[in-house]
Amino acid sequence: MAHQEGSELDRELVEGVPDDEEIEIGIKDALAWDGRLDASGVRVGVCAGAVILSGYVKSDVERELAGAIAAGYPGVTELANEIKVTGGEPC
Repeated sequence: MAHQEGSELDRELVEGVPDDEEIEIGIKDALAWDGRLDASGVRVGVCAGAVILSGYVKSDVERELAGAIAAGYPGVTELANEIKVTGGEPC
């Protein structure tokens, strides 16, 4: 099997770098504990350190805050913030 730089195997070999499951759980916890946003409608997906945020929030401020929290989490290599702003309840 050929070795690919940047693969999940590489990430596992770097001591102290959280794996995808740890990143996902950590971001979900950080979003849930941050009193500045209601992240109950936010979903977090992680693959090889790349994070995808989806779902909904009530404001642009909450959307940007969720993205900043996720981007700053250890082990995150890239972020796609696909959260929708509904201004209230989900559509």
